Amino acid sequence: MDIRKKRLFFINKNFAMIWIGGTIARLSEALLLSGFGYWILSSIAKDPTSGAALIRGITMVGFVALFLLGPIAGVFVDRWTNPKRVILVTTLLRAGCALVPIAIAFLLASHRTPAMASITLATIYVATFLISTLTHFAIPASYILFADNVKEEDYSYANGVLLTTSFLALMIGAPIGLLTYSFVGLQGVLLLDAVLYIVSFVATTYISFDPAEYPRQAPRTGLFHDFKEGIAFCFKNSHLAILLLTLALVNIWNGAETVLGPAFVTQNLHMAYTPSPIQAPEGSYDALGLTVGAAFALGSLLFGLISRRLGEKRIFAYSLVLMGIFALVLSRTSLVIPGFALIFVISLLTMGVNVTAVPVYLWVTPRHMLGRVRAIVDFTTNIAPLVVGGLSLWLFNGALKGFHGQVMGITFTSIDTIFIVAAVICLVGGIIIVRRFATDSKAMSTAINQGAPADEPEMANAARLQEPTMSGRV
Repeated sequence: MDIRKKRLFFINKNFAMIWIGGTIARLSEALLLSGFGYWILSSIAKDPTSGAALIRGITMVGFVALFLLGPIAGVFVDRWTNPKRVILVTTLLRAGCALVPIAIAFLLASHRTPAMASITLATIYVATFLISTLTHFAIPASYILFADNVKEEDYSYANGVLLTTSFLALMIGAPIGLLTYSFVGLQGVLLLDAVLYIVSFVATTYISFDPAEYPRQAPRTGLFHDFKEGIAFCFKNSHLAILLLTLALVNIWNGAETVLGPAFVTQNLHMAYTPSPIQAPEGSYDALGLTVGAAFALGSLLFGLISRRLGEKRIFAYSLVLMGIFALVLSRTSLVIPGFALIFVISLLTMGVNVTAVPVYLWVTPRHMLGRVRAIVDFTTNIAPLVVGGLSLWLFNGALKGFHGQVMGITFTSIDTIFIVAAVICLVGGIIIVRRFATDSKAMSTAINQGAPADEPEMANAARLQEPTMSGRV
């Protein structure tokens, strides 16, 4: 297929409904978290420090759901033959979970006591846990429908569209949450959130899906056997192993920047800066958070448009290399405008990896394992920055606290030292991945030219990862 041929913006009706449902679900998520945050700050927090701690508790509840059920959710999605039904059920349940705290909030309105505030907060934590858990089932199911309804040559473009509007939805969720909370309080935020999930549900009902067209492709075995099979497949398939490694490396930088970014802006860029106490799923609503969020949205759109022409594999690998180079430059930057410009570019390049990661795993994963692979990808993407962020914070406040060193007359502090280490890891890892892809391409080309057996799934699927010609054909 010639990629220069005019393409419909939303490709087809089914993808348009996937886009509407997914984007509104992301808006619901941001709205809910920001509404909870505003309520905590205005109703129960004694001071900004305690308020920020309670808000971080909401984020941590989401990570607990990821730890407990995130990886295993994909197993259930693969075992259930109708991914559309999975999305419909989980969306309705998320709407219900958003409504549950309303009753407690009404009780609080007439009984403003510390005990009632604690009960409401506990209910919010429980609702967040349940919604996060249900989301981990909905996302793998949505990408199965994505693979069923989007042509291979449109994978990057379609994923770029999804990510662009998802990040935009996250960015506008806080302002909408603030306006809603200001006029109608927490009950209004929760009600609006439930209504948005209902809209997402309605959009999903318009997706055409016939389970009879997709019979079970593998026998159902034990739950944990299927789980181990998914993990083994990811590590035995060289391209999936590279994908997971690359996502981990990208999030080494993201984890360090998320935790130490505010301190870097004040100490290294010498800018008066107060981080926003309200957190979204992808960052905070302040100068740094908005810079990163805007770069994520623009990067998703940009790489969605150009990845197919330039080659998904090339974009996937070289984005990481360039990230490492720009991050090294950033670590030595002391001016505000160049510093924020570099942060923007690095965040933009992050999306080069994220946009092209979906085509990579869709090309080499059989349909009956898509749920498990997607769940493992999501787990890696979310856990890596959490671990690295925690390690960076420990180094900054502990082992490297107050650190100042000099090498060849150049002074290094704890923040830029951590940034340099993260940048070098990204750069070296990116170079290794570029070389590995080049080696794999030569090996695949040789095998294909010599007539590799058609029943070798890894070789057959990996052949798709060869670079497209300028005409866009593979």
